[in-house]
Amino acid sequence: MKFKTYDQTQMMLLPPDIQEMIPKNHIVRAIDSVVEQLEMRKMYESYSEEGQPGYHPKMLLKILLYGYSIGVRSSRKLSQRIESDIYFMYLSAMQRPDFRTISDFRKLKGEYLQQCFIEILEICKRMGIISLGHVSIDGSKIKSNSSKRSMKTKEDLDEYENELRKKVKEMFDNAEQIDSQEDQKYGDKRGDELPEELSDEKELLNRHISRKLCLPTRKS
Repeated sequence: MKFKTYDQTQMMLLPPDIQEMIPKNHIVRAIDSVVEQLEMRKMYESYSEEGQPGYHPKMLLKILLYGYSIGVRSSRKLSQRIESDIYFMYLSAMQRPDFRTISDFRKLKGEYLQQCFIEILEICKRMGIISLGHVSIDGSKIKSNSSKRSMKTKEDLDEYENELRKKVKEMFDNAEQIDSQEDQKYGDKRGDELPEELSDEKELLNRHISRKLCLPTRKS
């Protein structure tokens, strides 16, 4: 036999445990741990008791944090990753908020979220997660020798915190700009959908076959 059996329709006896599919040293585990440490009472209080329950803000925060840390700031692309990327699936616990939910969360809870990001960066620096603490997440370097513990004066501390706030705000402003541009381009759609007439698998196959039959025969 040349190949291993490959059957997408085969059912598993037991569903896979997503926890076992994430490497022990992957950054999403640190993100999950750090966000769980946050005290988010003020954000919780900003939600109404009326209406249908929404997605948990900690889950959405984890999605934004990991996405922004790897350079994915488009709410549409984050929504795509939640459906296709095992690390986003892990952070979302297999829930699938759409791009509008992600975008609205960033817009409506921006003040709380930016403060959360600042706290997270501080925790990451204390944990020694340098790549998340000041390189990947904002695309530039906050002084590598900077930390609250090393600050000698109030001026140093103020400068450090102001720089951190500036970088986080730039990150959120950039995400807002990207979403606005994509809203103009795609409207209410995500942008990666198949044309409606090709959404049916049988129709897609029929189109492929009919197009193949119409191709000119290659002359020998």
